[in-house]
Amino acid sequence: MLPHGIPELLNVYRDGLLCDTLPFWIPRAIDRECGGYITSLDQDGTILHTDKPVWFQGRFAWILATLYNTVERRPEWLELARHGIDFITKHCFDADGRMFFSVTREGRPLRKRRYLFSECFAVIALAAYGIAADDASARQRALDLFKMVLKYHTTPGLVPPKTIPGTRPMKGLAMPMILTVTAQELRKAVDDPITREVIDRNHRLVEACRSVVAQHSLPANVVEFGAKGCVTWSPEPIRNYRDYKATDFDLAFAQWIHGINRGVLLPPGLDEQWLISVMHTDEAAMTYAGVFADFVEELVR
Repeated sequence: MLPHGIPELLNVYRDGLLCDTLPFWIPRAIDRECGGYITSLDQDGTILHTDKPVWFQGRFAWILATLYNTVERRPEWLELARHGIDFITKHCFDADGRMFFSVTREGRPLRKRRYLFSECFAVIALAAYGIAADDASARQRALDLFKMVLKYHTTPGLVPPKTIPGTRPMKGLAMPMILTVTAQELRKAVDDPITREVIDRNHRLVEACRSVVAQHSLPANVVEFGAKGCVTWSPEPIRNYRDYKATDFDLAFAQWIHGINRGVLLPPGLDEQWLISVMHTDEAAMTYAGVFADFVEELVR
């Protein structure tokens, strides 16, 4: 049974999407002359400019295909998703297999950036469309593109650093986060080990932490959600924000400081949240479990 008020909220958001947001973008955003979608619209629908961000072409195609897959099998949504996929395929790839960041209305390249956001949105668009249209070639293209993204992101030198590493070595979080979501969407369309390894890696980490909690009968819970996880210092599972505020902040803060001093830097808060991505090896992921076990040993000593 859903909590009180949730059905009403579901209706609000469903009506907002289907009766307000989509009727604004369709047909205004659909470029029947040149293909793809025009995205720079004023609130009255007036076109502000016609350049097309490639990531948005993928995003809108994914939205339309996902609506077809999960809400209602409207032929219009499937046709409009294909409309975007066709534009992406024809105009948005460079000769090296990478994608442009933006193109003109007609599809001529304007900008190509170092990072791989356009490619990730194309992966989820192809995956969702592959499901909607039962198109095996689209699903395979999504998988091949995802593997190319991983190659670029894991091979030193293929993607130049954003800053000078010798001055300030840093590692961004944007790509690990978007790659995790991309893998989640892709695994709906293809059965390939590469789409499951992140979830499996996180599950091993969660189970290792749960083993530590059980071994010492700690007033803590380890929560798992796809590629995310966290330790909450509460004897009972957290069900709402009131429960969350009642967690033991002193223990959470002590664990956070303990981890920082051992090379594990997670966002500060009342829980120790982590996000496993395709960039993490098993060894890197399990480093957290080892540091957590060390903290507990010191705690119960």
